[in-house]
This record gives sequence, C-alpha cells and structure tokens, in this order.
Amino acid sequence: MSTEDAETVSEKVRKLAEGWRQIGRKMVSPFMTMALLSLSVLPELRITDQGIIDTLKFQKIPLILQ
Repeated sequence: MSTEDAETVSEKVRKLAEGWRQIGRKMVSPFMTMALLSLSVLPELRITDQGIIDTLKFQKIPLILQ
C-alpha cells in the first residue's frame, strides 16, 4: 500500500532490487522477502513493530533475560 502513484512505487522497487544486486544478493524479489520478515502469522518467531513475537503462543518475547 502506498499513497504514491504506481510509477513512483515501481521505480523505488526497481532501485531496491538494483541495490540488492549491487551488494551481491541474488534475490528475485527482495521487497517481498523483506516484507515476509515481519509477517507475524508465520511460525515461530517474528519481528514486528511491537517487538519479537512467539507466533505459536501469541506472546511477546522479553528482550532482557531475567
């Protein structure tokens, strides 16, 4: 989702893919790969804007061990 027009978004995605190639990565779709990192429904741990989530228990993982 974006508030920008399709041409602008397309150009930004193209630049992202080019940047990945320049640093030696060979991903076909780096944007989708990065988007999946935060998809909180995939098992088992996910990084979200709320922190690290255990998706099997639906609980936040504490960042400091006690």
